[in-house]
Amino acid sequence: MNIMSIFTPDHVRYEGVRPDSIWLLRLVYFLMAAFVAPVAWRELLTHEGPWSPTHAAAWCVWATYPTMAVLGLIHPLRMLPLMLFTIGYKTLWLYFVAYPLWRSNTLAGSPV
Repeated sequence: MNIMSIFTPDHVRYEGVRPDSIWLLRLVYFLMAAFVAPVAWRELLTHEGPWSPTHAAAWCVWATYPTMAVLGLIHPLRMLPLMLFTIGYKTLWLYFVAYPLWRSNTLAGSPV
């Protein structure tokens, strides 16, 4: 596969999907890979001492999904479940963690 083939229109592979939707998916995949992967991989590679199982699993997920997002640059529709996973866990976190903290004015950064 040639890297330039990513930027040429492929009407057969993306039949029925608007080109701007494909580019929006690629943009989000790129942003995940560019901004989340360095932080997560740095934490995994430079961590010292024993891991808490919960923190280790969380950092591994944080390192895996932006790494897989690189595949989304090439195959944006095939990696759509990754996007749904990302939206899903962030929505759950907002509902079960951030919202109760915000309501009680104990969320970091919220006005007191």
